[in-house]
Amino acid sequence: MKIAIIGSGNVGTALGLGWMKAGHEVIFGVRNPSSTKSQKALEKMQTKKDLAQRQGLAMDSSDTNELYQNTPNPFSQNTVIAYKIVSTATKASTQIFDMTGKTIKKIEVLPSSTQITLEANGLTPGMYMYALVVDGKLVDTKRMILE
Repeated sequence: MKIAIIGSGNVGTALGLGWMKAGHEVIFGVRNPSSTKSQKALEKMQTKKDLAQRQGLAMDSSDTNELYQNTPNPFSQNTVIAYKIVSTATKASTQIFDMTGKTIKKIEVLPSSTQITLEANGLTPGMYMYALVVDGKLVDTKRMILE
C-alpha cells in the first residue's frame, strides 16, 4: 500500500518507519524538502529500509519488480535510482520524463543490476518523473527534484 504522511517531524517519521517496516511504500509531504529536518528524516528512512531488507524484515517480494525513491532528492549534481528486477525479466529500462510527459532519457538496464546514477548534466532545474519498465510493462513512476 502507498501511504502519504504530511510532515517529517518526530511523529511523521515514527509513523513512516512503522508503515515502512510493515512493507508499505511511504511518501512524505513537506513544505521544504531540502531542509535539514526533512533530509534527516529521509536519511533515517533509507537507513531503516536498508537495515530491514538486510535483516529480512521487509516483505519478501522476490517475485515482484520494484522502483525505489531516488536519493538524494532533491539533488543538484547526481542521484541514485534504485530498483529490483525479477530474475526472469529479459528487458528493462529506466525512463526520465519532464512534467509534460516528454521523454528526456531512456536508460536500458540489465535485469541483474540494482541501481543507476543519473547525472544532472543537460537537465534544467525542476521536477521530473522517472519510471521503471520491465518486459514492456510499467512497474512504477516516481518524482524527483533537480535544484
